[in-house]
This record gives sequence, C-alpha cells and structure tokens, in this order.
Amino acid sequence: MKVGNGIACGTILGTSKALNCCAHTKAFESTEKTKFYSGGEGGELFMHEGAPFPGQGHLVDRFPGDYINAIAICDESHRLFVGLSSKKLLVYDSETMEKVCEVDEAHQKGIYSIRVTPAGHEASILSCSADNTIKMWKMNEESKQLTELATIQQFEGAEESTERQLVNFICF
Repeated sequence: MKVGNGIACGTILGTSKALNCCAHTKAFESTEKTKFYSGGEGGELFMHEGAPFPGQGHLVDRFPGDYINAIAICDESHRLFVGLSSKKLLVYDSETMEKVCEVDEAHQKGIYSIRVTPAGHEASILSCSADNTIKMWKMNEESKQLTELATIQQFEGAEESTERQLVNFICF
C-alpha cells in the first residue's frame, strides 16, 4: 500500500477490537524510524515501527474493560499522552515506552480527545471529555507529574445529555 507522497506504509495490525485513535512521530524525513501508535475499544495500546510497517505492533499496555479514545504525541519532549474512557490520562516516554505518570480522575467522565499545545505554551496538553469540560495540563519533567492548570466548562447549567458532550476540539 502507498500513501500520498509515495511512502509505503505496509500492514498495520494490533487492537483486537475497533480502532479509535492513532498518532505518529514526525520522522518521515529523517533517518529515524517513524513510530505509529494505535489504540481502541480493546483497551490495547500498540507501538508500530516503520515505515513500511511490518504488521503486528508491539503491545505497550493493556487496559481491560476500557477504551482508548485519544492518543497524542509531542516529538519535542518525547511524550505520548493517552486518554481512556475510564477518565484516566496517562503519559509515556515515547522512546522507552515506560509509563511516566497517570491521573486516575482526570475528568468526571471519559476522555475523548487530547491535543498537544504549541511549543513554548505554558500548558503541555489539552483534553476534552464527555463531562462537558476542556482541561489544560502541564507536565512537570522534574517531578514526573501532570498538573491541571485550568478547566473550561461548556454549556453551564445544561442538563447532562449526549447532546452536551465534548467529543473533539481543535487547537490553533
């Protein structure tokens, strides 16, 4: 298989159930291998090295009974951010794939989307959730902790319903 600029991508296998999200490193034009991360309804986080991708990825972590809804990567800090339906927000070192930290109750409901903020911004990442909020987080590299900087509540006073859930957003 080939994609837009002629890079052969191969076959990517991994999650046992529906694929919900993925992210890749920006190594396309360097000598470094591209890494592609995937996760989904099977609760399995995979890392694939390529391209071309050789098929089955390397299982990094498994979250039984949970969905991986969001993955984002920051190439500059070598951090991989993962959001789960169980409200957890996790941070991995994208080079060693070791878990750096996790926040168990990052939101009141499942996390649907994560965005890495532009370099130089005070926050490291933003997350949005079915709980009707967007949260700003800062990764403290010394303490290896993720700290909440701010919460933006959408639709204040609205009744809880699927019509008011935040499932995605865009960062400029």
